[in-house]
Amino acid sequence: MQMSQWLQTGWSTHKGRRDVNEDAVHVEGSLLAVADGVGGAPRGDLASFEAIETLRDVIDEPTTSPETPVVASELTAALLLVDEAVTALASRWSELRGTATTMCAAYIFVEPGRGPRAVVANIGDSRCYHIRGGSAQQITTDQTLAVQLRQQGQTNIFSKAERIVTSILGGPPNSDTTIHVYRVDLDPNDILLLCTDGISDHLTATQLAQICSRTADPNLAAAELVRAAWDNDSHDNLTAAVAYITETAQHRTTPLTHKNPQSPARFRRR
Repeated sequence: MQMSQWLQTGWSTHKGRRDVNEDAVHVEGSLLAVADGVGGAPRGDLASFEAIETLRDVIDEPTTSPETPVVASELTAALLLVDEAVTALASRWSELRGTATTMCAAYIFVEPGRGPRAVVANIGDSRCYHIRGGSAQQITTDQTLAVQLRQQGQTNIFSKAERIVTSILGGPPNSDTTIHVYRVDLDPNDILLLCTDGISDHLTATQLAQICSRTADPNLAAAELVRAAWDNDSHDNLTAAVAYITETAQHRTTPLTHKNPQSPARFRRR
């Protein structure tokens, strides 16, 4: 468990009933992120791993006081660099052509004069939930064909549409890379949860809130989410990142900047 004066974070990931874990996770300081390699595309494990590693590389140490528009701009810029990195895998290794991943990333900070906040950037169907008072609210909107069809007014939607993501990092040429950005106002004792669909597809918002609220240890909460999704017959990879906001949140400031590495598309083997 990573701890600061005002923030406690933890995570858990498991391959579940799959042969390979195509999820990846990053939790360090005020930055949390999960990524889920897109099914049907080659080597989703490498896509999600490259995405997380690149995000970690381009997020730099804090240098100035944070403001929500600046943090949102920097996090969006970072995900665009991640997209370049994942796309570049295919240019280096032809067998990785089309490899792609989702990503949900959150940066948690205290904005002077406003208190604790999170900026969440999302692409695909990995999710962020805000838990307060034992209730969970989904912050992100899934970028899937099913959601797109519902927004168009259709009601008779085939089941596989829930699994077809419409925006991704990497992927074939001309893939949609629309990044949605959200602001979350936080209070002490709030919880922020990021998870892949192996968890969110098999646990209700009520279950997510109950599991996260019954322990003060974010690593334990993340592990219990993984276990509960497994017990509910999830057949996907399982990943959760959890952040608890403490009573002293209003006293701490941690801004975000990013850097553009010379070669963001470094290929790393596990």
